[in-house]
Amino acid sequence: MIFNPKSTNTKELVIKTLSNKWPLTAKQIYNETQREATISLTYQAIHKSIKELVDEKIVAKQGSEYQLNPEWIKQSAGFYTKLENA
Repeated sequence: MIFNPKSTNTKELVIKTLSNKWPLTAKQIYNETQREATISLTYQAIHKSIKELVDEKIVAKQGSEYQLNPEWIKQSAGFYTKLENA
């Protein structure tokens, strides 16, 4: 997944939120995205996106809190470095 910080995509909003502050519970992620989103989102939409991001190994869950998966961050950094060098 290539991240676009200006996106209104729910998954990208979750990633943006977790890139600024972590770890957060699902409720905290919902509250943060509501402050930043230009569209109205339901808690269910945020929770579904979080679950999908966990399944995709982009987000890691520890107890009841979530954060970006460090392995995904390393892979993304490598991708962008290669792209920049190309």
